Amino acid sequence: MKLLKIKEPIGQFLTKDGTYDAIDKITKEDLLRITERVLENSGDLETYDEEKIRNQAHQVVYKSIYSNLKALEKRRQEFIDESERLYIDDYKKYVEEISQQPVAGDG
Repeated sequence: MKLLKIKEPIGQFLTKDGTYDAIDKITKEDLLRITERVLENSGDLETYDEEKIRNQAHQVVYKSIYSNLKALEKRRQEFIDESERLYIDDYKKYVEEISQQPVAGDG
């Protein structure tokens, strides 16, 4: 499913209810949701094309969002690996604590 698309003459984004709205109406919450979908690799971004978007405001907003999401998409695995490294110590500590707890019925 397209997260960003161009329907001449405007840029559009996928809303949380599965419809499309004009890119200049995008909110922080919409950007966060779309960013999460990019990180999950669960959606496509239609390539920015200045010729298809005739509204200048839409050109600026679409181009900015598109370029940032494409950069994130290219660095997706790096971002995921880094996020996992942030929590690895806590995870190891949790696993160690769990393994040291007595099992129910061992008594």
